[in-house]
Amino acid sequence: IVIYPENGIKNFETGTVKYSDYVYVDVPIGEKIYRGYKFTSDYEIVPGEWVHQIIIDDQLHVEKTFNVMI
Repeated sequence: IVIYPENGIKNFETGTVKYSDYVYVDVPIGEKIYRGYKFTSDYEIVPGEWVHQIIIDDQLHVEKTFNVMI
């Protein structure tokens, strides 16, 4: 799960605002994966606190908070 800053991110082409995104990944036991975020559009570069969470079987296992500054 990626939780965006309080006001969300607004896609200026569609007008939609997102406050979070959920990505489901099925990973076999013992396999390593990388989880990150890449800004692919200018509208995504929103200053503020961003939170990445990894949830397994409905339990929070990892949470990382970082601040985007422009």
